[in-house]
Amino acid sequence: LPQGGMSAPPINLARTAAGGVITPKSALNISAAWACVWLIADTISTLPFVLNKRNGTDSYGKPATNNPAFSVIGRSPNSMMTAAEFWQFMIASELLWGNAYGEKVVNATGDLVALLPLLPQCMVPSKSDPTGELRYK
Repeated sequence: LPQGGMSAPPINLARTAAGGVITPKSALNISAAWACVWLIADTISTLPFVLNKRNGTDSYGKPATNNPAFSVIGRSPNSMMTAAEFWQFMIASELLWGNAYGEKVVNATGDLVALLPLLPQCMVPSKSDPTGELRYK
């Protein structure tokens, strides 16, 4: 069973010129790597993230403020984090582990009400047989 965040191809491992292996955990022991991840994630997380309505096939119109996902994505992904904190976590996860995962929380009518961040190093994506549907463990 592959470890989470280590599914093939292992995009989160790098070999040094000396033959050693750098992992996300070992990279964070290097202050320059941590500073780079922090700077990129912190900068991107503060950019506006707006959900727009689609007009026609290729153009986007005004913000979709009446869509329940609008406020979840851009304002308050969950009760424990601000939008900037949530996106900072997601960007840092992508930089270190190559992907980021969030669990969708929906209400009884199926509207998105929250996004909960999941640790990428604990996720194992796979395709189910026979439908080929993507699943996560």
